[in-house]
Amino acid sequence: MKKLFIVLAIVLAMASVVNAGAYTVRKGDCLSIIAQKHGVSCQALLKANKDKIKNVDLIFQKQILRIPEKVKVVVASATAETFLWKKAGANSFGKRNFFKAINLFNLPKEVKQAFVATVKEGRSESEDYRMERGQKFEQMIFGNYRIVNNVIVQIAQAQSGAKKYAKCHFGGQVYFLVCPTICGNWAWWKEKEEAIIQLPIKSEVVATVTTKEFEATATALPERVNVVVTEVKVPLEVVAGFFSESFKNGNNVSGKWGVGTVYYLKNSNASYGLAVENNSWSGRTGDGYDYKGSRLTIGPAFRYSNLTRTTTIRVGLGERNDSGATTGTGKYESEQRTNIVSAYFSNEVRNSNKWFGKTRVAFSEDIGIGASRSDSWTDATGKRTFLRNPAEDQSMVCAGVDSEVFSFDNNKNVVIGAGVSAIYYFRNANLGKRAEIGFYFLDRTIEIKSYYTDWSKSASSVGGTVIVNVSNLLKSKEVKEVKNAGMDRSADVLKVLGN
Repeated sequence: MKKLFIVLAIVLAMASVVNAGAYTVRKGDCLSIIAQKHGVSCQALLKANKDKIKNVDLIFQKQILRIPEKVKVVVASATAETFLWKKAGANSFGKRNFFKAINLFNLPKEVKQAFVATVKEGRSESEDYRMERGQKFEQMIFGNYRIVNNVIVQIAQAQSGAKKYAKCHFGGQVYFLVCPTICGNWAWWKEKEEAIIQLPIKSEVVATVTTKEFEATATALPERVNVVVTEVKVPLEVVAGFFSESFKNGNNVSGKWGVGTVYYLKNSNASYGLAVENNSWSGRTGDGYDYKGSRLTIGPAFRYSNLTRTTTIRVGLGERNDSGATTGTGKYESEQRTNIVSAYFSNEVRNSNKWFGKTRVAFSEDIGIGASRSDSWTDATGKRTFLRNPAEDQSMVCAGVDSEVFSFDNNKNVVIGAGVSAIYYFRNANLGKRAEIGFYFLDRTIEIKSYYTDWSKSASSVGGTVIVNVSNLLKSKEVKEVKNAGMDRSADVLKVLGN
């Protein structure tokens, strides 16, 4: 009897909708109200009157609009069971066989084959994805290969990160496959193929709005509508730093450095570009020798990045310049120019935990491939004598690991970090073993670190550095709120995305 009442209510609701045809605009009308009266979407109404409506904000009294035919309504079974997914870590699928899981899903054979090929061949999108509370999955697989249908996401926001592995177009539908980071429970859902609308806004910003979201915004007239603008994608990455170091033997040195990379080619998760590295430093030794130097390299760069890992490789050709002079009676001067080949590799792995959320292994090397040196001595009488000292080998190698030890909040606004590294200079066979600790702010936009280095051929040293990730400052995520003022909400969505 209860089912009968539900069906009757649905039939009566559908029967009460105004018939399709023509409609004359009245005072106080807007597109969303007209669409609601006739049981159609704003998008369908706009499409049917594209020759009459040039501005979605502007319709006129007594204007005659065509009302499109209503879309057939498919009523879900009143007895369909749903599963509220509240415990993300319970009964996790983990690292079980992915291919077996895909075959167990109730998917078309062609979609299964596409998903398997995409993941197996590494062509997955692997883009950052965050599930929303209330989002529905058609199916999800749990431990012991148990398939659950009609899954409703109810997990905490801090656990909602996922890796979107694949998207497949088939039979007028778009099939999505995701793998939640916290548990590895593969899940899928589908949407109508024509339901994806991409609105380009500003340079490098793309907002994605589904038809369902568009219609709900345009016709439901809620108290407040939230529109999320996706993160700005900046092809330029710039990281700069300043450092100062003091040795027990009186040697003090300070300087600055920077790395800028332009990624101009992108293939799925892989990016290719051009990197420029620049360093400069100056200091004074304990016996009064003032010195300074600079280093500049340029070369190709490669980066592979997904939700859990970023790998960066840079190779460059450049030049290093060193000079110095003594003070006091008599003057010793030295200049050396060295051609170098540089190499850099780093691999960073990430997770959503507060402890050790990011860990990075890095390796860098400079190899001298030719140098010229000019030394001279000027005595107290002003006589200058040129010396024939051999050029020094300016090759060096550095390897280390650092980690975000603990994050005080989920957004990683304040993080305690630590690391260890080893540095070896070929010119004097000097090996330095370094330990560092510091604070990272705003997801490593700013790093402030101090370090201690034990050198094998010279006195130990202490130092500090400040690192600023300039490209992070150029990225933004914002949520704009639009209050309902009796206007057409579809226009509000377009305006907000256009800001």
